[in-house]
Amino acid sequence: MAYPIEALLRPAYELRASCVSALGAGLVLMVPGLFLLSRPWDWLLAGVLVGHAAWRGAAGLHGHDPHRIQLGHVIHDVVAGNCGAPTVV
Repeated sequence: MAYPIEALLRPAYELRASCVSALGAGLVLMVPGLFLLSRPWDWLLAGVLVGHAAWRGAAGLHGHDPHRIQLGHVIHDVVAGNCGAPTVV
């Protein structure tokens, strides 16, 4: 991620999506008539929603992201002058 603030807020959005999918799966299983689903289709939709909840939950709880910018390293490189620009000797 190119922006440090986005890297800090990303887990909250991933966990929110996970909770909504889990809630949707529970609703589909408890009240299948609300979504006008017959018996095999409600289980399929609930399974898809649970899978999505697990996927988003894992993304939100995953601590190490290789694309995540470490703010301390960026500040250290800027202060040290190692911004990737070629140095002329």
